[in-house]
Amino acid sequence: MKEQNKKNMIKKYLLFNDLLINVNCFFRDSDTIDFLKETILHKIVNNKAAYNPIRIWVQACSTGEEAFALAILFTKSGTLNSWSFTSNMG
Repeated sequence: MKEQNKKNMIKKYLLFNDLLINVNCFFRDSDTIDFLKETILHKIVNNKAAYNPIRIWVQACSTGEEAFALAILFTKSGTLNSWSFTSNMG
């Protein structure tokens, strides 16, 4: 029984590592960041009403680098004067 439990734990660990990329860093996908910067960012800002906030959801960011990278990108672009960060992590 102990041997079977050990094998199951190893399988769970291997599956877990297959499903997650285990990479968190600022601006990790440079092609995507460049596309966002050159094509999408200004469209988002220009197509919103002045009184509406811009809300960006970053899917499955475990430690927040990706979300903060987007906040940095928008702030450095000069398109936003201020921003707030909210997390729904529970």
